[in-house]
Amino acid sequence: MASQYRIYMLSIISFMVGTSQFVIVGILDKVAASLGVTVELAGQLVTAFAVANAIGAPPLVMALAKRRSNVQLVVTLVCILVGIAVLLGTDSFAWIMISRALLGIGSGAFVAVSYIVAASLAGEKGRASAMAYISMGFSASLVLGVPLGRFLTAWYDWKFLFVLLGIGVLISIWPVYRWIPEGRERTVTSVAEQLQVLKEAPLRKALFLTAILFASFAVVNTYTIPLLQSLPMMDESMMSITLLALGVASLIGSKLGGIMADAWGAARTIYASIGIQVVGLALFSCLSWSLYGSIGMLLIWSMFAWVFGLAQSYQVSSISNKAPGVALSFNSAVVQVAFAIGAAAGGHIMSNGSLAYLVPTGSVLCAIAGLWAMSAYGYDKRGDTR
Repeated sequence: MASQYRIYMLSIISFMVGTSQFVIVGILDKVAASLGVTVELAGQLVTAFAVANAIGAPPLVMALAKRRSNVQLVVTLVCILVGIAVLLGTDSFAWIMISRALLGIGSGAFVAVSYIVAASLAGEKGRASAMAYISMGFSASLVLGVPLGRFLTAWYDWKFLFVLLGIGVLISIWPVYRWIPEGRERTVTSVAEQLQVLKEAPLRKALFLTAILFASFAVVNTYTIPLLQSLPMMDESMMSITLLALGVASLIGSKLGGIMADAWGAARTIYASIGIQVVGLALFSCLSWSLYGSIGMLLIWSMFAWVFGLAQSYQVSSISNKAPGVALSFNSAVVQVAFAIGAAAGGHIMSNGSLAYLVPTGSVLCAIAGLWAMSAYGYDKRGDTR
């Protein structure tokens, strides 16, 4: 199988993996009713996934580092499959929490390994663009997977979604084992040596940048619905169209991030994406009187947040020569923690201040991230780290 088709295959699997993560948000009310718990308690299933992803994925990636690439991917898919099997086999809320934790661990590890495999399949040129296909798979799960899941639950029990996902993951295991090259990551010899990547100052600076930027993103993104509801002439039909457009913007941003990083270098792409996000959020506040102007700025902001995410992943994988997969797993963990912190900060602002403070707070944090990026990243004429 040609390398490009292998990358496409990983992108499709990424869509299924991403759907297993995000679909629960779109059917939370049905999950709560089925389990006999409140929607607030059912929301902890999202937390369980995020916490397990942050804590469990890096150790799994480190444990697999000396294995062949195809074996690494198969193990992560088996972890996801076990999580789905546990979910399908119980109606206990506690066990479903465990299943979500297994899905979080497997998904986080799958993302990290898939990025490295896709980049290696692309060769020296087009590495960022290859990684973008993995990101696009996850973006597509937001655009298509979540609404499709909501549609299917109108006709079937919510667990039927996970039956379909489980079948898809099971079917994908053999092609991954058979068609993904057996090459290894730039392997290190022990877990202790892999942990040495955290001692690399450039990586620590990069992870801190990830934390600031995605906390900024979560402050605004978590409360997109009330922000849109505050706009003049916003109705339900326009709300649905805007949410769909935001999903499409994430897809475009993922692809654009790969193109820009390959053409300009990761660092320049990061600088540009952060600058555009700051401007987009600032103009959103200034154009709050205009429905279409505000929506336009929100779409631009969202698109370039995804541009940043792809370019930053590429940058992180390039910084650590010894264990890029481990570095990416830590980056993914930081993203999950930043989402939680940003969402909590946004909730605090709304409960103690005003909805109007959300976007300025996100803009200020984004600007701080830009200043940190400029101080943390040296770059050569292509904009890559030295």
